[in-house]
Amino acid sequence: MAKFGGPAVPNSANAKAGPTLGAGSKFAGSLTSAGQRLAEAVVTLREPVTNVSLLKQNPVVNLLHTPRLAADKQDRPAIHELVENIPRDVKIEQAWIGEGSLTLPVCRAEELSDLGPVRCGKGIRASMAYVVDDLKTLKDLRR
Repeated sequence: MAKFGGPAVPNSANAKAGPTLGAGSKFAGSLTSAGQRLAEAVVTLREPVTNVSLLKQNPVVNLLHTPRLAADKQDRPAIHELVENIPRDVKIEQAWIGEGSLTLPVCRAEELSDLGPVRCGKGIRASMAYVVDDLKTLKDLRR
């Protein structure tokens, strides 16, 4: 959902097809690849988050990579750097906290299950939106 002049956070939790946003509701998701389930996560809501500043986001780091297609320059990309997003206009709404679980099942030809969590703590369900129109270069990897 978008509105003129800025981002809008959709009210997806109150849709008829989704779970109710309230104590005891469960929100789940899964990750699949090549027909195999690689991850399953469930959050069981207990209570609303009253102080959204507690949901401080860790930095988001991306690898920007633009290869050169000329045969004699393919080993020297035009862009190859680690960058950190600089978010602004961060909006967090409908935040709830509860119990969380994450399972990484054993899959054929995948090693992801070896990274499974030792324990799982709290789970959070929230709607979040922000704008990224600036980046901080952390490292130029071409050097």
